[in-house]
Amino acid sequence: MMKRGFVAASVLSVLAAGCLTVPERIAQQRPATAGEKASIVAGARDVMKDPYSIRDAEISHFMPATSGPDGNICVRANAKNGFGAYTGRTNWLIAISDGKAVNAWEGHAHCALPQIKWQPFPEIYALQKL
Repeated sequence: MMKRGFVAASVLSVLAAGCLTVPERIAQQRPATAGEKASIVAGARDVMKDPYSIRDAEISHFMPATSGPDGNICVRANAKNGFGAYTGRTNWLIAISDGKAVNAWEGHAHCALPQIKWQPFPEIYALQKL
């Protein structure tokens, strides 16, 4: 029994050694790649009520996950809701895996962290031309 506990503790310490803390993740932010941006634009068509109405858009830097190559990008924009009215700027947390957007959550608290770096996101306006 003691041997199992030692093995489990050893495995956990090796796994924990590769994990990034929140300050480390913030320090490793980098601008989103063109591929990540293109994947987010393509995904917006499936997630948002009226992606063609997006205005005032910004994209955050990519922030790595606690371990591995995956991470998150936030998008902040104003778009129309299902009733055709603009709702004000809303944050979306986009999960990135292998350089592709795989999931999105509206209003996620992660996107409100003051340390996140933002930049304009003109690429998303390509949706208005579809």
